Amino acid sequence: MAGKTAPDMMAEPPTSDPGLPNPSSTHSFWHSPPSSFLHAHRTTASLPSSVKTIIIGSGISGSMLYHHLHSLGLSNATLMLEARNTCWGATGRNGGHCKPMLYQANAFLELCNVFGADETLKRIRFEQLNLELVKEYISVERVNCEWAESPSADVFYEPAPFNLAKQSIAALSRLAPDIAAHIRIVENRRELRESLRTPTAVGAVVFTAGKLSPYKLVSHILEKGVKYQGLNLQTTTPALSVSRSPEGKWAVATPRGTVLAERVIFATNAHTSHLLPVFRGWIYPVRAQMSALIPPKSLKDCPLTHTYGLVRNDRKTACYLIQRPIDEDGGGGGELMLGGGREFEERKGVGLQDNAINAGVAQSLRTSVAGYFADETGGKECKARMEWSGTMGFSRDERPFVGRVPPVGEEDAKRLGIPTMPDTKGLWMLAGFEGHGMAFTPGSAKALAAMIN
Repeated sequence: MAGKTAPDMMAEPPTSDPGLPNPSSTHSFWHSPPSSFLHAHRTTASLPSSVKTIIIGSGISGSMLYHHLHSLGLSNATLMLEARNTCWGATGRNGGHCKPMLYQANAFLELCNVFGADETLKRIRFEQLNLELVKEYISVERVNCEWAESPSADVFYEPAPFNLAKQSIAALSRLAPDIAAHIRIVENRRELRESLRTPTAVGAVVFTAGKLSPYKLVSHILEKGVKYQGLNLQTTTPALSVSRSPEGKWAVATPRGTVLAERVIFATNAHTSHLLPVFRGWIYPVRAQMSALIPPKSLKDCPLTHTYGLVRNDRKTACYLIQRPIDEDGGGGGELMLGGGREFEERKGVGLQDNAINAGVAQSLRTSVAGYFADETGGKECKARMEWSGTMGFSRDERPFVGRVPPVGEEDAKRLGIPTMPDTKGLWMLAGFEGHGMAFTPGSAKALAAMIN
């Protein structure tokens, strides 16, 4: 495997085996409470001996893929294996944002230099498509998942990254004015103070995004699949290995037995290289941290009208924030779903899993609201309703892998100390979403289903 490496990635990503998802995970707010139907669900008491398709992973990638396979008439005899509980990985732990990065987080010029302008613009348009796909599915299916489309503000507190953002947007305006037309630069002090509620900011970049409970979205897709479309979902059933059987099918071994399948699809993100070791050094786990903060009275009486990227030094290390809806009785809800602080994490989270939180990161999130929204908290630290972590799947070139699993040649086999695998017909994957899965996976799943078809 070879390819271009994105501009700011480490020269040598870790090549160690990420292992299976840790069975002892932190408790995510989105899982409170978990789906009564899907939690600890096993559609059948025992595993089938043979199926047409196995999907490994029950997050947004696996669920959206199943949805698109069903739409194409390809979901007959599908088994979905989940190592832990339904949607217990990154999707059930993320920030609740579906946000296409129209100016690529200040990296537009760098990405154009590395990948070319055409490829970079394709990426942006693809992210725009994903927002539309999520919105369309939720509307057609009438999914109760707290979905709301709203303006999203990348708010900058230092001049240097804000100037870089403006340079990126100026270049985007020259190359793709239709995309740039969806972006608004805010420098007016009154708007920063009154509309965005960020009086100490130097400026902001505003465009459209969505917010939601990703867990509720996935729960809707999978509950419909199990109840009405023939999906067999098996939780706490990790895939241990995938190999060719004597019959020529793929044999997926689990602690509860081996299942044969004509095709196997890896929707395994951070843990992909455990089952596909050729991806060690290409897809690797990175821990991120989230918090559900109790809003100060001012933000409950008058909730935020935007979602946010909150930028101190670098847009790529920004905190990210949505505010949940206020409960109808006014007594609860409105939590500030704030994530980030990875620059304070050990090894910036690389190689870590979701079985723990970093106390320093947690404190930085609780205290940061007073700095970002200076007039709202009276300088006080916010109290956390819940704090948790999630394991993202990062990619060496900062782009997801979607398509047929590549064969393992002699060079990669020797380098990694693994067997060769020249024939991968029937093996497919979508993984490596860089913590940006909600803006990548719906379209990636639709494209992969079309490839399989």
